[in-house]
Amino acid sequence: MELILEEDFPMLGFVGDRVVVKNGYARNFLIPRGIASEVSSRKARELEHKLAGINAKKKRLKEEAEKLGTEITGVPFSYTIKLGEQGKSFGSITNRDLQATLEQKGYTVERRQIKLAEPIKAAGTYTVSIQLHSEVAVDCTVTVEAEELKKAPKEDRKGKKRTRNSEDEELQASEAEGEELTAEEQAIVDEEAPQE
Repeated sequence: MELILEEDFPMLGFVGDRVVVKNGYARNFLIPRGIASEVSSRKARELEHKLAGINAKKKRLKEEAEKLGTEITGVPFSYTIKLGEQGKSFGSITNRDLQATLEQKGYTVERRQIKLAEPIKAAGTYTVSIQLHSEVAVDCTVTVEAEELKKAPKEDRKGKKRTRNSEDEELQASEAEGEELTAEEQAIVDEEAPQE
């Protein structure tokens, strides 16, 4: 079924666009919600009248989109991504992140309008296109910096680095100094002692 869109619907198009969809989708979803109207010969006069209104709305929306586009190009898109030991990234930057940044700045843009081919998983500068209207698209610069994670050594409760060798050295040092062993330390010594 051929329809003409009365409202912006990013999955199909924008105001005034002619689209072809399945009959059920048109009759059960698009037409009842006022998103689109049917294009047919019996409604020709009504459609011409609607087109005049739709074209005026389309022109107004295009002007608003151009204004919004100039404002959005000034928004800084800066992100930090964490990298592991071998340079593997933890997480990625997606169109959801870009949408959240725009919402924080007070701009309403649908996630589908942000054209990001694949999630960003490496540091660098990227160009992302945002489709604000059927005739208006703006390119924004996204800057991603890398933050390397450092592997921290394991520490015991006292804050000392803990290894098996260091425990043995501590026990030997305390025995050499003639100190008495605690019950815990004595159990470790007895456990490690060769049994005959």
